[in-house]
Parts: sequence; C-alpha cells; structure tokens
Amino acid sequence: MFSLRRQCYLVILCIIVSLRGFAQFNQCDSIEWNFGVNQFAIDGDNLLADLADKGWDESFFQTKQIEVTIFGATDCPGSMAYNTKLAGNRALYLRNYFEVSEFPGLTIADSYAIPERNCTRPGQGYNPADRVTHLRVCWSDAGTTPAQIKTTEEETVVDAQKPVDHTIEGQQTEEKVQTEQVDDNAQPIEQRDSSAVVVSPTDVPVVLDSALSTIPKMPDSAAFILPTKPKKTLSVEKMEDLNAGDEVIVEGLNFYPGSHRTLPEAKPILKKLLELMQNNPTMMIEIQGHVCCASKPNDDGLDDETGDFRLSWNRAQFVRDYLVQNGIDASRITYRGYAMTHPLVYPEATIQDQIKNRRVEILITAE
Repeated sequence: MFSLRRQCYLVILCIIVSLRGFAQFNQCDSIEWNFGVNQFAIDGDNLLADLADKGWDESFFQTKQIEVTIFGATDCPGSMAYNTKLAGNRALYLRNYFEVSEFPGLTIADSYAIPERNCTRPGQGYNPADRVTHLRVCWSDAGTTPAQIKTTEEETVVDAQKPVDHTIEGQQTEEKVQTEQVDDNAQPIEQRDSSAVVVSPTDVPVVLDSALSTIPKMPDSAAFILPTKPKKTLSVEKMEDLNAGDEVIVEGLNFYPGSHRTLPEAKPILKKLLELMQNNPTMMIEIQGHVCCASKPNDDGLDDETGDFRLSWNRAQFVRDYLVQNGIDASRITYRGYAMTHPLVYPEATIQDQIKNRRVEILITAE
C-alpha cells in the first residue's frame, strides 16, 4: 500500500515539475559526473569541458535565462552520517561554481544531498553508478526573470517536501535522480567551512599528517581582525608594484567549502602568482590561508579530504605545493593558516561574503 501511494505521489510530482518547467523554459537537459569511493571533487578543466560539450559554454550562461538544480548522491556502504556529508560535498562543488560565476540570468533552484541512492536492501554493496553529481539545466532565451523563477521554485520545493511514507518493512525504497523529483532522503545543502558548522569530527575518519602535528593552536582569546590598511591586489589583468611588507589579495584564489582545492576559476590566477615568483627571483612570500563561516575567530575548518581541522593551513600548503611543483625554490616560501582571525568581511551577510573569506593571501616578506 505504501509503495503504491508513494509511486502515485512521485508521478504527480513529476508532472507538476515538468509542467512548471515547460511554462518557464524552452528546453531542459541533464548531465552527471561519476566518482570513485569517497571522492567528491570535479577537476575544474574537466568540468568546463564537459559543460561545453553539452553546448553550455560561458556565452550560454551569460545570455540566457537559466535554472539549475543540483543533486549529490552516494552508493550504499558507509554510515548514513558519513554518506550524507559526502553527498552534500558532491553537490557543493558544483553549486559553488555557479555561485562564484554569478551569471546574470541564472538561478540555482536548489541543491540536494541524496545519501545512499538506490539502496533497496540492507548491506547492499558498492555501485559506481550511484556515486554521482547530477545537474539539471533548464533555459530560455528571454522572458522569465530570475525573481519570477525563484518564486516558482520555492513553491515546487514546498510541494516536494510533503510527508510521504518511504519505508517498506523497514527498508529504504528505491529512488532515482533521473526522474527529476526530490528524493525523500534528500537534504538541502548549506554553506559551511569552519568547524563551527560542520559535522562532528567523530563522524569522519581523522587522518593526521605528522608534518602538520606541530602546527600551533589558535589561542582562545583570538579576535576577528578586519583589515586596517589597504591591501594590494594581484589579478589576472594587472600586477601592482609589490614591496616588502605588502599584504596582497590574490583575486580569484578561492576554494570549495570544506576543501583545500581551488575553484575552477582559480587556475589563471595561480599561473599569474607563479609568473610573479618567476619574474622576481629574490622575492620571498608567506602564503596565508583563511576560512569562512566561523562563529569564533580561532575556529578552523574541517578538511573533508584529509579529515583534520587544519583547513586554513591546508589551503596555504596547497598553493605553496603548486609553486614548488612548478619550479619555485621552497626556501622562498613559508605558509601558515589563520583560521578566521583575519576575515575580509565580517559578519558574513551573503554567500559572496563567505566566498571572499574562503581564500589565500600572500605577504611579501622580502623583495
């Protein structure tokens, strides 16, 4: 009985969502990315190439009214707590690409974590087809404004979250992303970076790097320190004259939530930083890592890949390793993490504020 009721509900929901989509947009299409066990990152170059293969290049996103819906999903092994977080991370990687890009006519309808997709019986095994990030894109050339789209999408999400019986004799029922409805196990994705807003460290395996074990802990008395003097800027378009003591914002060097990996847009600015070091062979720098979203300044973030609470340090080390791997002498570079003691913006009123704080800067220590 429960199964029949559930199937009828899902059919009705699909029809409602489809009719609303046709009323607003000319076309809809989807794309999926598959992952290895415990992986959640999409390489930036591969992401852009895959979107372009669908005809979704930058011009497409700049010139059309677009609505995207994002699903991150896992297969069955692992605890529900771990799989929920992993599914959320898979969706967050894609969500942040669109949030940072700020395409004028694009709206993110929502993004969902779907832990343990297609698990119909206890102890079900690994299935690579369920370890996915699924992106649905609907678009039109003109007409519907983002504000109008948002109103309709909120109504749709309310419909999708009506209570539904979703168990049969204690087992999870099968649900597929391809049907385009929201799974009953799906959870809206929230932005997070610092330890204050992530799951308990006991929910994930902790992997400690012995090389990092000597990193000093931020004192409990640490305070939010906002910039007191103008910082210089290094961007892809320009490079200011830099002197010893200058604090430099590396424009566009931002990161995924809960990760030391950079967003796809960071690759050009990483190359610009490398060029700066190559053209100034006596220059020495300190790379400074930062996080967002903390309620206390000394809260560092959980790095979802390494399992440690040294996210600001890991971000700084990621940039340092990039420079060293491309030929810069390691003796010219030091690095450290500042947790959230030095935000660019506080309080963080918007997602863009969070993205600005989720960054790496450099301090010129010698010319």
